[in-house]
Amino acid sequence: MNSYQERPDAWPFQAQHEPWEDPPAEDVNPYLAVWTRPRAAIRHVVATKPEGLLLVFVAIAGVFDALGRASMRNAGDEMELGVLIAGAVVGGSLGGLISYALSGWLISVTGRWLGGQADAERVRYALGWTAYMSCVAALIWIPQLALFGRELFTEEMPSLDGRPEFAAFLMFSGIVEITLGVWIVVCGLKMIGEVHGFSAWRALGAAFLAGLLVFVPIALVVFAFLAVSSAA
Repeated sequence: MNSYQERPDAWPFQAQHEPWEDPPAEDVNPYLAVWTRPRAAIRHVVATKPEGLLLVFVAIAGVFDALGRASMRNAGDEMELGVLIAGAVVGGSLGGLISYALSGWLISVTGRWLGGQADAERVRYALGWTAYMSCVAALIWIPQLALFGRELFTEEMPSLDGRPEFAAFLMFSGIVEITLGVWIVVCGLKMIGEVHGFSAWRALGAAFLAGLLVFVPIALVVFAFLAVSSAA
């Protein structure tokens, strides 16, 4: 029994927003439990407070996210592999940490709008442990880079010519990445819901509202700039 609905005594999840008390750590391995019992895993993480470790996971996940975006836009057609990786390490890790800090605050705010009670610190625990899951999923990059190297970031992949086993591996690894990505999102929402004291669906709503808080002001500034530019 992992969810807050099933264990009302595990967390002070009353709607009156009573003062928060850290829950007792459950006897689980959070590195393994997060894949099947994300709510139990995040209760352990919040109780043990591994802040420094979470920052490492977030930075690493940011690097692999940057590599993924570079692959999607075929950045290897324009730059060498070493330069691309160096840029992902610097920019991806920094961007991941900034997003981690900002998202934690925003989702704590929007979550409270929807009846939650987690502060930014506890939301960041959920985001950080989601980043750990992303780091594990990113291990698929190791054989991909070993087999294809720079071609992972280019439009054309001559290594696939006459090598059906390479093409099959690339397709299989793509399916694995998509499957893990979806499950990581699901588990991440469950962990956000747990720290806030509501369902994963409401956590999705909080994340959506947080995205709007970022997107809408940027869109308004862009539209205003375009309107002024066209008028001038």
